[in-house]
Amino acid sequence: VCFLRAASAVPPAWPRGGRWIDFLRITQFFGTLFAIPIFIYGLGTVMSIASTFVADIWAGHPFIKNVTKWDDVGAEWMTFLIFLGIPLSTMIITLFIQTDSWWDITALIWFYSVFAFFLSFAIGTIYMEIVGCIHLVRRHPSISLSESSPLTSVVYRSFLIRQAQKLSGVRHRSYIAAHARDMPTSKEYAEGD
Repeated sequence: VCFLRAASAVPPAWPRGGRWIDFLRITQFFGTLFAIPIFIYGLGTVMSIASTFVADIWAGHPFIKNVTKWDDVGAEWMTFLIFLGIPLSTMIITLFIQTDSWWDITALIWFYSVFAFFLSFAIGTIYMEIVGCIHLVRRHPSISLSESSPLTSVVYRSFLIRQAQKLSGVRHRSYIAAHARDMPTSKEYAEGD
């Protein structure tokens, strides 16, 4: 509703009526309407990466340790500094200089540090997905790409595979097992007959 309201609004400096204003209102409306699925898809992707971020932190940073090659102590210290160390030191400094908005500054620094940590996690996740895709495409037995083939041909082949997977039809098949009537039922199986 908010998107549609924003698209149908006309700035007050424009004169009401006229074909040009109606055309702009219609194009704004359809532009906003067609942008909604892309916006929702983007937010869904961000929320998916965010839930993976939280699960990774809760599980002891397996992804972060794999990407950065840090040990357990280094990953825990990094998390401590980002979540508590930098915000607490900011709070102490702002309290010592006696600013009135010490809580606002501390909350913003905490938000920025966690957001920067999440952004680096998201970039690392996307990077690892792309490297994994290139690795799989180069080594797949049905794709005739050598190890020395240029990256552009690997990316082109990846796009073709994705389009074929996305745009191809689906075929459903059902199979009947031979001698299915002779198999014991769950009740007979439980009784041991």
